[in-house]
Amino acid sequence: MKDKKIVDKEMEQARYINQISAPGNTQSSTKASPLNNDVSCIYNNKNHGVGSVITNEDGSEYICSEDGTWQVKDK
Repeated sequence: MKDKKIVDKEMEQARYINQISAPGNTQSSTKASPLNNDVSCIYNNKNHGVGSVITNEDGSEYICSEDGTWQVKDK
């Protein structure tokens, strides 16, 4: 088993695009491309790569944008 500090460092270096069901349950995760690796959005004290989506209980969705902010996802 890897040391938690090593795992946290690897997560900082490699961003992931996540599908998140609020209040913070990650449904799926794929590694972000190197082009999207520098930008991330913070949710639930974790970094999420550009393109990550949060789906709230009411069905509204937010997407991590290229400027590092969560934006309302168009339906």
